[in-house]
Amino acid sequence: MLIEGMELREDLIGFGLIETASTLVNIPVTTAGAFDRNLLAKMFTPVENNRLPVATVLMSPYGTQGIRRLQFQDLDQVGMQEVRETGYLGNMWGSDFFVSDQVPAGTAYAFTSPKYLGWFPIRKDTDVIPADDPDNLRLGFVGYELIAMTIFNALGVMKGTFNTSA
Repeated sequence: MLIEGMELREDLIGFGLIETASTLVNIPVTTAGAFDRNLLAKMFTPVENNRLPVATVLMSPYGTQGIRRLQFQDLDQVGMQEVRETGYLGNMWGSDFFVSDQVPAGTAYAFTSPKYLGWFPIRKDTDVIPADDPDNLRLGFVGYELIAMTIFNALGVMKGTFNTSA
């Protein structure tokens, strides 16, 4: 449980960096509708315009609502079958799709591969040490890790927002 909490904290720090980088250079795009192909295309273009391949799309769970609304005109037969069977599309246009409940509702990010985007060095991996206090009948644990995160290429991140109730 302690390690899981530390991992959630890592996600929040990383997503905060992505949010900040997404507004430094590229102008975020917005649609009044649901998450769709048009929003994706508008998110991919500025990143690809900088000669960076879009490797990942990270979105709030509301993004899957838009994916489930894609029709035969939007996807090929294999993609439609994947959506029909799983309710989700894991890859499109060479980019992997990920969903996190830590991303604000109605928000999606398109970003390039990690080697062109940022750095996440781990100096000391997660370590959980018992920290009992038997004199006071207490059991406890201490979690420790030494990590750093940075995004060195804000050109590789694009933010898009969509309507969650459309």
